[in-house]
Amino acid sequence: MPKWFGAPVMVLETVGRRSGEPRATPLVYVREGDALVVSPSSGGTNPNPAWWLNLKAAGEATAVVGGERWKVRPRVAEGAERERLWPRLCDAYPGMRDYVRMIGRDLTVVVLERV
Repeated sequence: MPKWFGAPVMVLETVGRRSGEPRATPLVYVREGDALVVSPSSGGTNPNPAWWLNLKAAGEATAVVGGERWKVRPRVAEGAERERLWPRLCDAYPGMRDYVRMIGRDLTVVVLERV
C-alpha cells in the first residue's frame, strides 16, 4: 500500500467538470468501516482543489485502494461525526494540522461511501 510520510494513500479518479477528461489524484485517507475519509486540503492553500470541485459536480468517482477499485459517493461529515473523524486524519498525516494553521480555517472532512 502506498504511503505519504507514513500515511496511507489512495487514488481518486474523477472526471473534469469542465473538460470531461479523466483525472487521477493521490489522497491521504483513513478507513471508516466500509468508507474512506479524505480532506480537500490543497496542501495548506486556500482554494479548493480541483478533485473536490470535480467530485461535487459529478456526485461520484472511483477510489483505487490497494489495487481494488471502488465506486464512491461523497458526503461531508458534520457535527459529532466530523469531530470524531478529523483527529483520525490528523493522526494518519499530522501535516493536516499545519494546513489548518496556514489557511486559518477548518478543513472539510469528506466521507467517500462505497456504492
